Amino acid sequence: AIKLIAHTQRHPGRIEARVHPAMVPLDHPLARVEGAENAVFVEGDLVAQVLLVGQGAGGRPTASAVVGDLIDLARSIRRGVQSRPSFSFDDRIGVIPIGEVKTRAYYRIRVADQPGVLAAIGQVFAEEGVSISSFIQKDAWSHDQTAELVVTTHPSLDASLQRARERMARLEPVHAVSSFLRVF
Repeated sequence: AIKLIAHTQRHPGRIEARVHPAMVPLDHPLARVEGAENAVFVEGDLVAQVLLVGQGAGGRPTASAVVGDLIDLARSIRRGVQSRPSFSFDDRIGVIPIGEVKTRAYYRIRVADQPGVLAAIGQVFAEEGVSISSFIQKDAWSHDQTAELVVTTHPSLDASLQRARERMARLEPVHAVSSFLRVF
C-alpha cells in the first residue's frame, strides 16, 4: 500500500523527522488504514507496537479549516498583530537532514531491452553504495522493445538513493525512472 507517512525517530543527540509517500508492506498495520481514517503507529521499548486509528476530517472539512486559518492570519496581519505560536523544544537536539537518513527504496525503470542494461544499472547502485534487495525484469514489450525493471534496495542513505535515481535517468538505455518511493 502507498501511504503518506510522517515519520519521527530519536537518535543520540538528533531527531529524524520526515513526511513523504512511502510503500507500506501489506502485512503492516498501517496498510489497513483506509479512506478518511488517520493513524498513529508507535513502536518503543516499553510499548512494543501500538496503532491508534480514528476518523480524519476528510477533504472538505480540512480545506475549510485551512481557509479559516488563512482568514484569521490575514486579519491579524491587517490589524498589525504580531502574535506567533510558541513551541517548546530542546534546541540542542538537531534534525537529521533527509540525505543522511537510511531508508529502503523502490524503483520502477523503463529501459531498452538490450544486453548490458542490468549491468549498467547495477554499477550505478554499486558506485553509490546502494545494496540491491531485489531486481526483477518484467517481460519485454515487443511493440517498443523496452522492458520494465523493478528494483528494491536494502537500507541506504537517502542522498545515495537520490543520486542513483538521477544517474540512472541519464543512462543511454534508460527511457524513464517512472517510479521512486521510499519503503516504510
